Amino acid sequence: MVGLIDQSPGLLMAVILLLPWVGACACYGARQRAFWVALSVSVLVLIMVLALFSTVSLRPVYREFPGVLGLGLILGVDYLDWGLASLGAWLWLGICLLSPHALEHLRHSRRFYAALLMTLGAVMGVFFSGDLFTLFLFFEIMALSSYVLIIHHGSPRALAAGNTYLYLSIAGGLCLLFGLFTLYAVTGHTSWEPVLDQLVAQGIPPAYVAAPLLVGFGVKAGIMPLHLWMVQVYPAMSFMVCALSSGILIKTGVYGILRTTMAFTSYGREGVFTGWGVVLLVLGMTSVLVGAVMASWQRNVRSLLAYSSISQVGYLLVGLGAFTLLGQESGLALGASVLHLVNHSLFKAGLFLALGVILTRTVRWPKYSHLMAVFMAGGLAGLPLFNGFVSKNLLHKAMGALHYEFPSFWTILLDQAFFLGSALTIVYVLRLFVVLLPQRDLPVVKPPLSFWPAGLYLAVLGGGLVALGSFPHGILQLWVAPVVTESGLALPGLEGVSFYDRGAFIKTGGTLLLGGALFVLGQRGLWAKPGKDYRLTERAVDYSLHIMSTAVVWMGRILDDGINWLYGKLAVGLVFLMERTAGMERALGGGYDSMGKGSREALERVLGFENSLGNAYERLGETAREMTEKTAKLDGHRDKSYDAWANESGGDSPRTSRSWGEQSPTGTETKPSPPHFNPFSFTISVLVVALMLTGLLLVFLIYGLGGW
Repeated sequence: MVGLIDQSPGLLMAVILLLPWVGACACYGARQRAFWVALSVSVLVLIMVLALFSTVSLRPVYREFPGVLGLGLILGVDYLDWGLASLGAWLWLGICLLSPHALEHLRHSRRFYAALLMTLGAVMGVFFSGDLFTLFLFFEIMALSSYVLIIHHGSPRALAAGNTYLYLSIAGGLCLLFGLFTLYAVTGHTSWEPVLDQLVAQGIPPAYVAAPLLVGFGVKAGIMPLHLWMVQVYPAMSFMVCALSSGILIKTGVYGILRTTMAFTSYGREGVFTGWGVVLLVLGMTSVLVGAVMASWQRNVRSLLAYSSISQVGYLLVGLGAFTLLGQESGLALGASVLHLVNHSLFKAGLFLALGVILTRTVRWPKYSHLMAVFMAGGLAGLPLFNGFVSKNLLHKAMGALHYEFPSFWTILLDQAFFLGSALTIVYVLRLFVVLLPQRDLPVVKPPLSFWPAGLYLAVLGGGLVALGSFPHGILQLWVAPVVTESGLALPGLEGVSFYDRGAFIKTGGTLLLGGALFVLGQRGLWAKPGKDYRLTERAVDYSLHIMSTAVVWMGRILDDGINWLYGKLAVGLVFLMERTAGMERALGGGYDSMGKGSREALERVLGFENSLGNAYERLGETAREMTEKTAKLDGHRDKSYDAWANESGGDSPRTSRSWGEQSPTGTETKPSPPHFNPFSFTISVLVVALMLTGLLLVFLIYGLGGW
């Protein structure tokens, strides 16, 4: 297998992604052996992921599949991806081993194990994503496959919780898609390389891309106030699915926020995207405090652990906020964040697995299971010698570095809030073991399989928590330091750091004292007690919620009445407008008809005038032709007259006689005799003039006679 990895590690990544999906298909044909198929696939995936270390330790591995869905898929694995993938494969193995002992019932086991393997392939795809587009694709596949796990029981409560999870997952996916499209439109790629300088150079506010990505990943991570699905889904799921969700699924959201933070963080002091760091700090500390307080109020074990997960994710956001603001000196904050991510996955998933075995009473070793649960709770509470103590200590040192870099009242307040959140963690851990678990009295059920492999897994997991807490420098050198250096950061605060010094024990002692005091006060009336009435805080919360719900209902009614009134007014206005419009249309129709009739009449008149004018032209032409013919006849008579006169006088006709002073044929100029006047040679013009003079004379005569 090592030779295969050296030749084509990208091919091995593809096999790791496809093998769980092939196993999911095989689960449906395996009938009663679906458990063994899921267990075998989980073991193979774990072995192949661990085998990638020989290549990842030398260089990051990338494999591109162009043309897939247009943009193509890019698979990549570096130290961070390999560590999270190994963690996921290890926890999947434990869930498969313990599922027969911790599931409330094993009905539809083939469907459960098929969905479990489908989710495993999707999670491996998320951690092996080389760009945002590939991560988005596997993110959506993971949401759909994990939905089947949530509704596995088929109860109305599980279906309602699954619908809430699915709706919010779709909304988060749409936010991711919007951020992805915006990033691609601005930069022309979707890779995880730093993009802050490109956005600033083009005048694009980085928040336009970072905000939708934070919302999309924040829904899956369960940060405040995007945590609503967790508090509804966890009480409706089995302990195995809760372990899967709290241990791995919400970490995929944190992984997306971590990758986005790396892409939007410039390590030069002038280019730091400070707004992103401040937002992460505020959201993180809000999740820490509110989640811890709400966990202390819960009466249900799974609800308590759901709020606990919200609180612990807040620590991760606080570390990422410090990583953003510290710039080149942020290696300590980044290392603390990734280490606490791994530690929280281990002790929270282990706690769910152990509690699942305890509360379903399917084993004969209740004391052993309680011991394993105590080990996991020690990591959750951050007690010395457990892994949670190491990562929380590093996070607290990162808070100190942040205060040293930006000394102000707000950084001091942030440090005190961190201390209070740790004390509240002690409170709800004590409530879990002192108050809630002893109230459970369930019958012991014979386990369907031998418990020793599952018991061995819990023992290895509990021992690993103690080993990571007692000898933390091993994981720091093996995995945390390479992750930090691969990101281009130095290792200040990580080399030679001392975890078990005097200051650490003083802070831990103060946290335990404050947490114990708050727990004792809560047992005397501050916190809720199972089987009893609410005390002070719970009654105040109930009254507040009742007042808020009443106000919401009242405001809803007012808003509903207002909307109905507005719709009524709009309807009346629309009817009035439609009536006016219809009247205008009728008036316009009548006007168009009148204009049409007038146009037709005018056209008919124009045509009649043209016909009359044509007739007049025709008559005028006939008259002109007649006058021309008569003139031609008169000219003919005149010519005949001239010819007759010329014959009688023996001379030339006036038409052919030479002009005055015209030369003779011999060339000598002859002077013609002046024309001889003939009183009988008058023309038509002379006759007309004579007739006019005669008429004028008659007028004078008549006028004169009349005057007399």
